[in-house]
Amino acid sequence: MSELSNLKIINSTDKDDIFQGIAETGASSLSATNGTYVAAQKFVAPTTLAGFQYTKDNGVQPHEALVIAVNSDKSMADIKAAKAALGEDIGEMEDQETRARKVAEPLARQFPEHHVVAIFYDEATPTELYEFLESNTPFELNALFKFGYGTNPEAGDIEGANCFDKVYAFPFPNDAKPLCDNLTGRGANRDNYTVRKLTDEKCANGQPYMNVDNQVLFDLEEGEDTLSAFAPSANENTPQQEAPKKTWLQKLGLGS
Repeated sequence: MSELSNLKIINSTDKDDIFQGIAETGASSLSATNGTYVAAQKFVAPTTLAGFQYTKDNGVQPHEALVIAVNSDKSMADIKAAKAALGEDIGEMEDQETRARKVAEPLARQFPEHHVVAIFYDEATPTELYEFLESNTPFELNALFKFGYGTNPEAGDIEGANCFDKVYAFPFPNDAKPLCDNLTGRGANRDNYTVRKLTDEKCANGQPYMNVDNQVLFDLEEGEDTLSAFAPSANENTPQQEAPKKTWLQKLGLGS
């Protein structure tokens, strides 16, 4: 499969390198999400697509970069150790670029008019990176979204939320908890959080953005057949179904 012309992966975690790489796209603003992306693509790609689709539908500039910030291999080693200290084993993990491509490639196919940039951070959270981009670069940090964080008083904070103009907190379709929920603080000021459930919110075609089976229901980019793997097949029913008592992410112990 040929490399996507609108996809840029910056493997360096040096913040100046990250700034330079994003600047080379010509973008003056960015919208972002972040995560570990250790779960299978069928779990992490639909939520990433839906989150950016909602963000775009609610105000993204024409040449805005869509940024995916990913825990680097160093960061994941630290997270694995922290989880082990809690008696949890998250198993073998793919390298950082493989994890990033699981979400970045579908995103670049869905939004060919935008540059999609995958970046990495060595810290436990992207807060330091977001603060650098806010304070030391000319980029406007437009919107940040996360699934599973900031959705209710018991959920973990959205790291770096204070750096962005808009912050969206989306419950997972099956209300699962993300991988790092028990490593994330509570108590940040959440006045700028907007909570939206994408299994209820309607997109341009009149359907919800997602169903409870973690499939996207908005219109996909024409000609990109690989994206159909994240939507119901033609013979599947799309009406909403009641979520099972135990979700797929809860069974895996993973989140995006």
